[in-house]
Amino acid sequence: MTSTKEPEMVNPTTPDPRVQLILDTIFGHMRISQSQRDALTDWLLDTQPRTASLEIGVLLSYLATQQPDLLKQLKANWRVKETLTSALASTLGG
Repeated sequence: MTSTKEPEMVNPTTPDPRVQLILDTIFGHMRISQSQRDALTDWLLDTQPRTASLEIGVLLSYLATQQPDLLKQLKANWRVKETLTSALASTLGG
């Protein structure tokens, strides 16, 4: 009797460590304006479901379209540069 293994399902409530690193950098380590932080916070509260983790592609898309200056600052930050570069390449095509 052969058994077929079911594909593993990703838990939507498991936080992506890349998202957490980027948010920690924005809110804890970067010198960015309070208005940029407030805009990101408002967007998170207004648009993201509270029952699921924020997806890296959704965050990067928001930053690219709504806060390109902040995204530029992140690209130059040594804490997240490598993580951000690979995430951008895999989610937004660069």
